[in-house]
Amino acid sequence: MLQSNLTEAHGLVAEMLTNKDLPPTVISGLKAVATLLNPQPPSINLHFDFALPMVVENPYSGEQLLVAAVSF
Repeated sequence: MLQSNLTEAHGLVAEMLTNKDLPPTVISGLKAVATLLNPQPPSINLHFDFALPMVVENPYSGEQLLVAAVSF
């Protein structure tokens, strides 16, 4: 959806919320829609390396096992 469409939709919802004659359930629904129409902040990569080994050794066979892969 284009940003201009989101802005227009948010404006329409805000305008509807100014109507004091709406039932509380409609108001709460419109507030929920307004929240969903707000632009989301950019996502932050929260995958940090916590000093865990990428490869571990199987204690029974000595085989090296890959336990994690880095992906960016």
